[in-house]
Parts: sequence; C-alpha cells; structure tokens
Amino acid sequence: MEIPPVKVSRAGVEIGAYELSQILELYAHKKLLATDHYWQPGMAGWKPLSNLIAELEDIRRKERLERERLEGLARDKRENDALREMALKNADSASRAEADGFNFERVFLMLVALPFIFFGGAMILDNMGRGNFAHGSTSTAMTNGLLCFGIGVLLIKK
Repeated sequence: MEIPPVKVSRAGVEIGAYELSQILELYAHKKLLATDHYWQPGMAGWKPLSNLIAELEDIRRKERLERERLEGLARDKRENDALREMALKNADSASRAEADGFNFERVFLMLVALPFIFFGGAMILDNMGRGNFAHGSTSTAMTNGLLCFGIGVLLIKK
C-alpha cells in the first residue's frame, strides 16, 4: 500500500506535497518549519508539522537502535565463533598431544611421585648400608622408606 504525499501549509497557504522520506531532510535544511502544518487523506484537520517531525524522528531513532542491536548481535556471533574455533583448535591440539602419548596429568603425577621414590629408596639404601636391622629406629626408617617408595610407585601407576 502506497502512502500518499503529505501536504504542508505555512500561514494557511499550501506550500507543497512531500513524501514522508523527504520531510526530515527538508526540515533539517530549514525548508520546512516546526510551525508549519501538515495534512494527509484520512485526517480530520491540519496538525502542527512538529508532531509529524517528532514521530518521524522517533521512528528513525528506533530504526537506528534496532540496526545497532543487530550489528551488536552480529559482532557477538563473530566473537563467539572465533572463541569456539580457538577452543576447538586447543581441544584438537590437546587430543593430538594425548594421542602422541603426551599426557599432562601423567607428567604431573610423575613429578610428584619421583621424590617419593628417590626419598624412599635413599632411606632404604641408607639403612641397608648400616647393616643393623635389629635396631628399632632402623626398622622404622626402613619401613618409612618402603612406604615412600610404594607411594611413589602407586602414583606413577595411576
């Protein structure tokens, strides 16, 4: 449905008929004034052009806000897609590293377990070198060494 042109009058004299798309531009260039009046078919009488200008500016503002909202959504989608792509690349490289036999968790456990093994082994060897297994502190130290060694082995086996 085509919108009929808007008739504009100044001081009671009709000065022209304009498309809605022209009204704001003519108003901005001071060819139309807020004190002018307008009429369209179906209206009961002439109304101040300032009313139509306010409506058109409100429509333009809403269109601008909607355009900015849609641009923001598009920007957010691009950013989310980029983040998703980075996450997929990271997951892919982590799974490739795991497939290649490199496992960060395993390396960490080995780093934790090795001191237990070395410390336990050192305690065992130290007590074996003394050769005095009957002494209470030696057997306790030996037991502690074996426990430390065992904990280290269990951590690595995990």
